[in-house]
Amino acid sequence: MALINCSECSTEVSDKASACQKCGAPIKKQKESLLKQRLSIKEVIGGLFVVGIFIWWQANSNQHSTDSSGPSPSSSSSYPHIPADQQELEQTRIRLYSAYQAASDKNQIQASSVFNVANKATDDFFQKHGTKFNNWTATIEDLTTSHGGATASLNLTSENGASYRLKDDAEPSTALYQQLSVLREGQKVYFSGEIIPSSLATGIDRKWEQSLTESGSLQSPEFKVSVSYIGTTSDSSN
Repeated sequence: MALINCSECSTEVSDKASACQKCGAPIKKQKESLLKQRLSIKEVIGGLFVVGIFIWWQANSNQHSTDSSGPSPSSSSSYPHIPADQQELEQTRIRLYSAYQAASDKNQIQASSVFNVANKATDDFFQKHGTKFNNWTATIEDLTTSHGGATASLNLTSENGASYRLKDDAEPSTALYQQLSVLREGQKVYFSGEIIPSSLATGIDRKWEQSLTESGSLQSPEFKVSVSYIGTTSDSSN
């Protein structure tokens, strides 16, 4: 049993009483009114909680968007932005990976057709732009040397997941070897050079892209390159 105040005379009465013992006002209606007030307060609190969650989500979404965009390109710690032509080349293959996966679940012939479309798009890219490029961007994935540092090998990975490997290891007498000597794995760099067709790089009849599987060539395409410049600042010679 709980005591409540009569809404008419403020006398304390049992919430189970049918009427106020002093003024005779019905207690049932007062209980219903009090219950509605309590429910209304809960609804307001619940609504405020939902609004608070929404505001928090919006704030964090905006913060994530700001963080994802990174600092301005002029900052020395910023990630170099992928140039338009590099983005175009990588997307000739990566954008078709989902379609290839969907086709693979049904029919490998259909999947290979998607792969061939990607090859045609890549070929069209080089017909349009040529094989040379300037100031593309990537992260140094692997930087290793042969015994005694006789040669240096390099593997770069772009923000999109595409790989760029040296066609030939760099020798100590080359400018590239000297440039590599001051860099480290995990560093974000600019690089200039030329894409080498697979017929010249490995003998595999795939023309431009080097992966051993169709799926890999679309998910994480790999290209052989001849690099004329690599560094943490852009190449100003071109």
